[in-house]
Amino acid sequence: MKPGLIHKLNKAQLLLLPFSLMYGFVVLIRNKLFDWQWLGSRQFEIPVISVGNISVGGTGKTPHVEYIARLFQFNMAVLSRGYGRSTKGFRIVRENDKPENTGDEPLQIKSKFPDITVAVCEQRVIGVERLLSIHNQLQLIMLDDAFQHRYIRPGLSIVLINYHKLIYHDYLLPAGRLREPVKGLKRAHVAVVTKCPVELSPEEKIKIVSRLNRIASMPVFFSTFKYGTAVGVFTSQSLTSITNHHILLVSGIADPAPLKKYLNAEQITELRYPDHHTFTQSDVNHILKTFNNIHNKNKVLITTEKDMQRFKPFESLFTETRDKFFYVPIEVNFLFDDAEKFNKIVVNYVEEHKP
Repeated sequence: MKPGLIHKLNKAQLLLLPFSLMYGFVVLIRNKLFDWQWLGSRQFEIPVISVGNISVGGTGKTPHVEYIARLFQFNMAVLSRGYGRSTKGFRIVRENDKPENTGDEPLQIKSKFPDITVAVCEQRVIGVERLLSIHNQLQLIMLDDAFQHRYIRPGLSIVLINYHKLIYHDYLLPAGRLREPVKGLKRAHVAVVTKCPVELSPEEKIKIVSRLNRIASMPVFFSTFKYGTAVGVFTSQSLTSITNHHILLVSGIADPAPLKKYLNAEQITELRYPDHHTFTQSDVNHILKTFNNIHNKNKVLITTEKDMQRFKPFESLFTETRDKFFYVPIEVNFLFDDAEKFNKIVVNYVEEHKP
Protein backbone atom coordinates (compact mmCIF):
# COMPACT_ATOMS: atom_id res chain seq x y z
CA MET A 1 0.00 0.00 0.00
CA LYS A 2 1.34 3.44 -0.88
CA PRO A 3 1.50 5.98 1.96
CA GLY A 4 -0.32 9.20 1.16
CA LEU A 5 -2.65 7.67 -1.42
CA ILE A 6 -5.14 5.99 0.88
CA HIS A 7 -7.23 9.18 1.11
CA LYS A 8 -7.66 9.15 -2.67
CA LEU A 9 -9.51 5.84 -2.66
CA ASN A 10 -13.28 5.76 -2.68
CA LYS A 11 -15.29 3.42 -0.45
CA ALA A 12 -15.59 0.73 -3.10
CA GLN A 13 -11.81 0.70 -3.63
CA LEU A 14 -11.22 0.49 0.11
CA LEU A 15 -13.43 -2.58 0.26
CA LEU A 16 -11.45 -4.12 -2.61
CA LEU A 17 -8.02 -3.54 -1.06
CA PRO A 18 -7.91 -6.97 0.70
CA PHE A 19 -8.54 -8.62 -2.68
CA SER A 20 -5.74 -6.53 -4.19
CA LEU A 21 -3.41 -7.84 -1.48
CA MET A 22 -4.39 -11.43 -2.28
CA TYR A 23 -4.00 -10.81 -6.01
CA GLY A 24 -0.62 -9.19 -5.43
CA PHE A 25 0.56 -12.19 -3.41
CA VAL A 26 -0.36 -14.59 -6.24
CA VAL A 27 1.39 -12.38 -8.82
CA LEU A 28 4.46 -12.11 -6.57
CA ILE A 29 4.75 -15.89 -6.25
CA ARG A 30 4.31 -16.35 -10.01
CA ASN A 31 7.02 -13.79 -10.80
CA LYS A 32 9.37 -15.33 -8.25
CA LEU A 33 8.93 -18.76 -9.87
CA PHE A 34 10.09 -17.24 -13.15
CA ASP A 35 12.90 -15.29 -11.48
CA TRP A 36 14.14 -18.48 -9.79
CA GLN A 37 13.75 -20.35 -13.09
CA TRP A 38 11.32 -22.84 -11.58
CA LEU A 39 9.04 -21.85 -14.43
CA GLY A 40 10.74 -21.86 -17.80
CA SER A 41 11.20 -18.73 -19.91
CA ARG A 42 12.11 -19.31 -23.54
CA GLN A 43 14.46 -17.19 -25.65
CA PHE A 44 14.62 -17.34 -29.44
CA GLU A 45 17.53 -16.66 -31.77
CA ILE A 46 15.37 -14.32 -33.84
CA PRO A 47 14.88 -10.75 -32.51
CA VAL A 48 11.72 -10.57 -30.38
CA ILE A 49 10.23 -7.24 -29.29
CA SER A 50 7.47 -7.15 -26.70
CA VAL A 51 5.13 -4.15 -26.46
CA GLY A 52 3.02 -4.30 -23.33
CA ASN A 53 1.94 -2.51 -20.20
CA ILE A 54 1.83 -2.93 -16.45
CA SER A 55 -1.78 -1.76 -16.08
CA VAL A 56 -5.02 -2.74 -17.76
CA GLY A 57 -6.22 -1.05 -20.93
CA GLY A 58 -5.82 2.31 -22.56
CA THR A 59 -2.07 2.75 -23.12
CA GLY A 60 -2.09 2.64 -26.94
CA LYS A 61 -0.31 -0.64 -27.59
CA THR A 62 -1.53 -1.17 -31.16
CA PRO A 63 -0.52 2.30 -32.49
CA HIS A 64 2.93 1.79 -30.97
CA VAL A 65 3.23 -1.66 -32.57
CA GLU A 66 2.32 -0.02 -35.87
CA TYR A 67 4.91 2.71 -35.28
CA ILE A 68 7.66 0.13 -34.83
CA ALA A 69 6.43 -1.83 -37.86
CA ARG A 70 7.00 1.28 -40.02
CA LEU A 71 10.68 1.30 -39.04
CA PHE A 72 11.43 -1.93 -40.88
CA GLN A 73 11.24 -3.07 -44.49
CA PHE A 74 12.22 -6.73 -44.10
CA ASN A 75 10.31 -9.88 -43.18
CA MET A 76 8.58 -9.49 -39.83
CA ALA A 77 5.55 -10.82 -37.96
CA VAL A 78 3.24 -9.57 -35.24
CA LEU A 79 1.89 -12.10 -32.75
CA SER A 80 -1.10 -11.24 -30.56
CA ARG A 81 -3.33 -13.16 -28.20
CA GLY A 82 -6.31 -11.93 -30.22
CA TYR A 83 -8.33 -10.59 -27.32
CA GLY A 84 -12.10 -11.00 -27.71
CA ARG A 85 -11.99 -13.49 -30.58
CA SER A 86 -14.28 -16.52 -30.69
CA THR A 87 -11.62 -18.83 -32.15
CA LYS A 88 -8.89 -20.72 -30.29
CA GLY A 89 -5.31 -21.67 -30.99
CA PHE A 90 -2.92 -20.45 -33.65
CA ARG A 91 -4.37 -18.56 -36.59
CA ILE A 92 -2.86 -16.46 -39.39
CA VAL A 93 -4.82 -13.23 -39.83
CA ARG A 94 -6.09 -12.48 -43.35
CA GLU A 95 -7.25 -9.10 -44.65
CA ASN A 96 -10.74 -10.46 -45.27
CA ASP A 97 -11.06 -12.02 -41.80
CA LYS A 98 -13.81 -11.03 -39.41
CA PRO A 99 -12.83 -9.37 -36.12
CA GLU A 100 -14.67 -12.01 -34.09
CA ASN A 101 -12.29 -14.62 -35.55
CA THR A 102 -9.06 -12.70 -34.98
CA GLY A 103 -9.66 -9.87 -32.54
CA ASP A 104 -10.03 -6.28 -33.71
CA GLU A 105 -6.46 -5.09 -33.15
CA PRO A 106 -4.67 -7.85 -35.11
CA LEU A 107 -7.09 -7.28 -37.99
CA GLN A 108 -6.41 -3.54 -37.86
CA ILE A 109 -2.66 -4.17 -38.09
CA LYS A 110 -3.11 -6.58 -41.01
CA SER A 111 -5.34 -4.15 -42.90
CA LYS A 112 -2.73 -1.38 -42.56
CA PHE A 113 0.30 -3.61 -43.21
CA PRO A 114 -0.84 -6.30 -45.68
CA ASP A 115 2.76 -7.43 -46.32
CA ILE A 116 3.39 -8.19 -42.63
CA THR A 117 2.52 -11.60 -41.23
CA VAL A 118 0.02 -11.19 -38.39
CA ALA A 119 -1.00 -14.14 -36.22
CA VAL A 120 -2.95 -14.81 -33.05
CA CYS A 121 -2.30 -17.48 -30.42
CA GLU A 122 -2.99 -17.61 -26.68
CA GLN A 123 0.20 -19.58 -26.06
CA ARG A 124 2.90 -17.27 -27.33
CA VAL A 125 5.69 -19.89 -27.34
CA ILE A 126 3.62 -22.10 -29.62
CA GLY A 127 2.75 -19.05 -31.71
CA VAL A 128 6.40 -18.11 -32.24
CA GLU A 129 7.32 -21.71 -33.06
CA ARG A 130 4.53 -21.93 -35.61
CA LEU A 131 5.54 -18.64 -37.22
CA LEU A 132 9.15 -19.78 -37.53
CA SER A 133 8.08 -23.10 -39.05
CA ILE A 134 5.83 -21.37 -41.61
CA HIS A 135 8.15 -18.46 -42.46
CA ASN A 136 11.79 -19.43 -42.18
CA GLN A 137 12.91 -16.03 -43.49
CA LEU A 138 11.47 -14.03 -40.61
CA GLN A 139 13.89 -11.50 -39.15
CA LEU A 140 11.73 -9.99 -36.40
CA ILE A 141 8.72 -11.00 -34.30
CA MET A 142 6.75 -8.44 -32.31
CA LEU A 143 4.63 -9.57 -29.37
CA ASP A 144 1.57 -7.42 -28.79
CA ASP A 145 0.54 -7.11 -25.11
CA ALA A 146 2.95 -9.70 -23.72
CA PHE A 147 4.73 -8.05 -20.78
CA GLN A 148 3.13 -10.45 -18.28
CA HIS A 149 3.58 -13.44 -20.60
CA ARG A 150 6.88 -14.54 -19.10
CA TYR A 151 7.12 -17.87 -20.87
CA ILE A 152 8.96 -15.88 -23.55
CA ARG A 153 11.92 -13.69 -22.70
CA PRO A 154 12.00 -10.92 -25.33
CA GLY A 155 15.27 -9.37 -26.39
CA LEU A 156 13.68 -5.92 -26.16
CA SER A 157 10.77 -5.27 -23.79
CA ILE A 158 8.91 -1.98 -24.21
CA VAL A 159 6.42 -0.99 -21.52
CA LEU A 160 3.77 1.67 -22.16
CA ILE A 161 2.47 3.87 -19.35
CA ASN A 162 -0.58 6.10 -19.72
CA TYR A 163 0.30 9.70 -18.83
CA HIS A 164 -3.18 10.18 -17.35
CA LYS A 165 -2.87 7.06 -15.15
CA LEU A 166 0.74 6.98 -14.03
CA ILE A 167 1.57 3.70 -12.36
CA TYR A 168 3.10 5.18 -9.23
CA HIS A 169 -0.31 6.71 -8.41
CA ASP A 170 -2.17 3.40 -8.77
CA TYR A 171 -3.07 0.17 -6.95
CA LEU A 172 -3.21 -3.46 -7.90
CA LEU A 173 -6.37 -4.97 -9.34
CA PRO A 174 -9.21 -4.93 -8.41
CA ALA A 175 -8.87 -1.76 -6.29
CA GLY A 176 -6.72 -0.17 -8.97
CA ARG A 177 -5.60 -0.88 -12.52
CA LEU A 178 -2.18 -2.46 -12.01
CA ARG A 179 -1.67 -5.99 -13.35
CA GLU A 180 1.35 -6.44 -11.10
CA PRO A 181 3.39 -4.43 -8.57
CA VAL A 182 5.24 -1.47 -10.07
CA LYS A 183 8.61 -3.09 -9.38
CA GLY A 184 7.78 -5.41 -12.28
CA LEU A 185 8.90 -2.48 -14.41
CA LYS A 186 12.46 -3.65 -13.76
CA ARG A 187 11.98 -6.37 -16.39
CA ALA A 188 11.51 -3.76 -19.12
CA HIS A 189 14.28 -2.30 -21.24
CA VAL A 190 12.41 0.83 -22.36
CA ALA A 191 9.39 2.77 -21.06
CA VAL A 192 7.15 5.05 -23.11
CA VAL A 193 4.76 7.44 -21.39
CA THR A 194 1.85 7.60 -23.82
CA LYS A 195 -1.12 9.91 -24.49
CA CYS A 196 0.84 12.92 -23.28
CA PRO A 197 -0.44 16.45 -23.92
CA VAL A 198 1.42 18.05 -26.81
CA GLU A 199 2.32 20.95 -24.53
CA LEU A 200 4.03 18.70 -21.93
CA SER A 201 6.76 20.80 -20.33
CA PRO A 202 10.41 19.72 -20.02
CA GLU A 203 10.09 20.24 -16.25
CA GLU A 204 7.21 17.76 -15.98
CA LYS A 205 9.08 15.31 -18.20
CA ILE A 206 12.04 15.41 -15.82
CA LYS A 207 9.77 14.78 -12.81
CA ILE A 208 8.11 11.76 -14.43
CA VAL A 209 11.45 10.30 -15.55
CA SER A 210 12.80 10.74 -12.01
CA ARG A 211 9.82 8.97 -10.44
CA LEU A 212 9.97 6.07 -12.91
CA ASN A 213 13.75 5.72 -12.57
CA ARG A 214 13.32 5.27 -8.83
CA ILE A 215 11.46 2.08 -9.71
CA ALA A 216 13.67 0.96 -12.61
CA SER A 217 16.59 2.60 -14.36
CA MET A 218 15.89 2.67 -18.10
CA PRO A 219 15.35 5.09 -20.99
CA VAL A 220 11.96 6.82 -20.74
CA PHE A 221 10.29 8.38 -23.78
CA PHE A 222 7.13 10.42 -24.26
CA SER A 223 4.55 10.08 -27.00
CA THR A 224 1.19 11.45 -27.99
CA PHE A 225 -1.43 10.56 -30.57
CA LYS A 226 -1.63 12.24 -33.94
CA TYR A 227 -5.07 12.03 -35.50
CA GLY A 228 -5.56 12.15 -39.24
CA THR A 229 -8.39 13.34 -41.46
CA ALA A 230 -11.55 11.27 -40.97
CA VAL A 231 -12.02 8.64 -43.70
CA GLY A 232 -15.18 6.83 -44.77
CA VAL A 233 -15.73 3.45 -43.14
CA PHE A 234 -17.33 2.09 -46.32
CA THR A 235 -16.11 4.68 -48.82
CA SER A 236 -12.84 6.43 -49.73
CA GLN A 237 -14.43 9.79 -48.97
CA SER A 238 -12.66 12.13 -46.52
CA LEU A 239 -14.25 14.49 -44.03
CA THR A 240 -12.06 17.57 -44.30
CA SER A 241 -14.11 19.78 -41.98
CA ILE A 242 -16.54 19.23 -39.12
CA THR A 243 -17.46 22.89 -38.67
CA ASN A 244 -21.19 23.24 -37.92
CA HIS A 245 -21.54 19.44 -37.89
CA HIS A 246 -23.32 17.49 -35.18
CA ILE A 247 -21.17 14.44 -34.44
CA LEU A 248 -22.39 11.12 -33.12
CA LEU A 249 -19.23 9.60 -31.67
CA VAL A 250 -19.40 5.83 -31.20
CA SER A 251 -16.53 4.08 -29.44
CA GLY A 252 -15.67 0.74 -27.88
CA ILE A 253 -12.19 1.58 -26.59
CA ALA A 254 -10.76 2.04 -23.11
CA ASP A 255 -10.42 5.82 -23.30
CA PRO A 256 -12.14 7.84 -26.07
CA ALA A 257 -11.48 11.17 -24.28
CA PRO A 258 -8.42 12.13 -26.41
CA LEU A 259 -10.38 11.59 -29.64
CA LYS A 260 -13.33 13.58 -28.30
CA LYS A 261 -10.94 16.39 -27.37
CA TYR A 262 -9.36 16.30 -30.83
CA LEU A 263 -12.73 16.55 -32.57
CA ASN A 264 -13.54 19.59 -30.43
CA ALA A 265 -17.05 19.78 -31.85
CA GLU A 266 -19.64 22.22 -30.56
CA GLN A 267 -22.35 19.61 -31.00
CA ILE A 268 -21.44 16.06 -30.10
CA THR A 269 -23.47 13.08 -28.92
CA GLU A 270 -21.51 10.15 -27.50
CA LEU A 271 -22.30 6.45 -27.38
CA ARG A 272 -19.68 4.57 -25.36
CA TYR A 273 -19.29 0.81 -25.24
CA PRO A 274 -16.78 -1.32 -23.28
CA ASP A 275 -13.27 -1.83 -24.63
CA HIS A 276 -13.16 -4.55 -27.31
CA HIS A 277 -16.96 -4.57 -27.44
CA THR A 278 -18.38 -6.91 -30.08
CA PHE A 279 -21.06 -4.90 -31.81
CA THR A 280 -24.32 -6.69 -32.52
CA GLN A 281 -27.16 -5.94 -34.90
CA SER A 282 -29.10 -4.61 -31.92
CA ASP A 283 -26.23 -2.21 -31.15
CA VAL A 284 -26.16 -1.03 -34.75
CA ASN A 285 -29.92 -0.48 -34.76
CA HIS A 286 -29.59 1.61 -31.59
CA ILE A 287 -26.74 3.62 -33.12
CA LEU A 288 -28.73 4.29 -36.28
CA LYS A 289 -31.83 5.24 -34.29
CA THR A 290 -29.77 7.69 -32.24
CA PHE A 291 -28.25 9.11 -35.41
CA ASN A 292 -31.65 9.52 -37.09
CA ASN A 293 -32.95 11.39 -34.04
CA ILE A 294 -30.30 14.08 -34.48
CA HIS A 295 -32.03 16.95 -36.28
CA ASN A 296 -29.14 18.53 -38.12
CA LYS A 297 -28.61 18.11 -41.85
CA ASN A 298 -24.83 18.28 -41.31
CA LYS A 299 -24.75 15.36 -38.89
CA VAL A 300 -22.02 12.72 -39.22
CA LEU A 301 -21.28 9.42 -37.51
CA ILE A 302 -17.68 9.01 -36.36
CA THR A 303 -15.94 6.02 -34.78
CA THR A 304 -12.38 5.04 -33.90
CA GLU A 305 -9.93 3.26 -36.17
CA LYS A 306 -10.09 0.14 -34.02
CA ASP A 307 -13.89 0.09 -33.85
CA MET A 308 -14.14 0.58 -37.60
CA GLN A 309 -13.09 -3.05 -38.13
CA ARG A 310 -16.06 -4.28 -36.09
CA PHE A 311 -18.60 -2.33 -38.14
CA LYS A 312 -17.47 -3.73 -41.50
CA PRO A 313 -19.72 -6.86 -41.26
CA PHE A 314 -22.79 -4.61 -40.89
CA GLU A 315 -22.31 -2.64 -44.10
CA SER A 316 -25.76 -3.60 -45.41
CA LEU A 317 -27.39 -1.90 -42.40
CA PHE A 318 -25.68 1.41 -43.14
CA THR A 319 -27.08 1.80 -46.67
CA GLU A 320 -28.66 5.17 -45.98
CA THR A 321 -25.80 6.50 -43.85
CA ARG A 322 -22.72 4.97 -45.49
CA ASP A 323 -21.65 8.35 -46.89
CA LYS A 324 -21.86 9.89 -43.42
CA PHE A 325 -19.96 7.22 -41.50
CA PHE A 326 -16.28 7.96 -40.83
CA TYR A 327 -13.38 6.78 -38.69
CA VAL A 328 -10.37 8.77 -37.52
CA PRO A 329 -6.96 7.21 -38.26
CA ILE A 330 -4.39 7.45 -35.50
CA GLU A 331 -0.58 7.44 -35.34
CA VAL A 332 2.04 7.80 -32.63
CA ASN A 333 4.04 10.99 -32.45
CA PHE A 334 7.00 11.25 -30.08
CA LEU A 335 7.57 14.47 -28.15
CA PHE A 336 10.79 16.43 -27.69
CA ASP A 337 13.60 14.67 -29.60
CA ASP A 338 12.48 11.23 -28.41
CA ALA A 339 11.66 9.77 -31.86
CA GLU A 340 15.28 9.65 -33.03
CA LYS A 341 16.52 8.15 -29.75
CA PHE A 342 13.70 5.61 -29.52
CA ASN A 343 14.14 4.55 -33.16
CA LYS A 344 17.87 4.09 -32.64
CA ILE A 345 17.37 1.73 -29.69
CA VAL A 346 14.85 -0.40 -31.59
CA VAL A 347 16.73 -0.50 -34.90
CA ASN A 348 20.11 -1.18 -33.27
CA TYR A 349 18.66 -4.08 -31.28
CA VAL A 350 17.16 -5.70 -34.38
CA GLU A 351 20.23 -5.14 -36.55
CA GLU A 352 22.54 -6.62 -33.90
CA HIS A 353 20.39 -9.75 -33.44
CA LYS A 354 19.12 -10.50 -36.93
CA PRO A 355 19.75 -14.14 -37.88
